[in-house]
Amino acid sequence: MNDRLSLSGLAVETLIGVYDWEKTVPQRLTFDLTLPTDAARGAEEDALSDALDYGALAEQIRAFCDEEHFQLIETLAERLCARLLADFDLPWLELTVHKPGAIAACDDIALTLRRSRDDA
Repeated sequence: MNDRLSLSGLAVETLIGVYDWEKTVPQRLTFDLTLPTDAARGAEEDALSDALDYGALAEQIRAFCDEEHFQLIETLAERLCARLLADFDLPWLELTVHKPGAIAACDDIALTLRRSRDDA
């Protein structure tokens, strides 16, 4: 598949971090994703059932972040990649997790992972 679908700036409020206050105060993370898709297949019948449902993908990310508290964005990102690869039957994906304001005098901290089913 040569086509790509991108989601940028998906905002989620979640508990993340190693400090005591981070375990009780939700913080805003934003997610960027790039996913392979077959746009021609979806366009052929103009049916959502033949396309990558990005609404369901966004909801899956929000639900995942609500399920448990992670200390590190590395852990969250690795586990989220594995879940999305499996649940959406993707051959690969690229995920960036942003944690703005994590460090004073720094606009953003971001981690980008590229994972495939072969990595599992």
